[in-house]
Amino acid sequence: MEMFTYNVLSQISGEDIYVEDGVGNQLGMIIRAVSQHDLNNVQWQSFSVFLKDSLPGRCSDGIYTFIHPAFGRLKLFLSPIGDMDYQISVTGKIA
Repeated sequence: MEMFTYNVLSQISGEDIYVEDGVGNQLGMIIRAVSQHDLNNVQWQSFSVFLKDSLPGRCSDGIYTFIHPAFGRLKLFLSPIGDMDYQISVTGKIA
């Protein structure tokens, strides 16, 4: 998770990201925006990543593997926030 940070995700905003389910099916989404939460400070990182799909309703809430050259492969929880819009929320202590 060390490469999945606000700074890294902000730099790749607008790019495609691959989302893989538990049986290996992949689909592409666009990183629409990255925003920091109020908790973000020198000890904690806290931000959301907003994704846009090209078709409605392809993912339910759950854990998916996210793939991009900037951070590799990482399992995170995805929440639908609209028919084609999704959110990943990250909060964690900075090592």
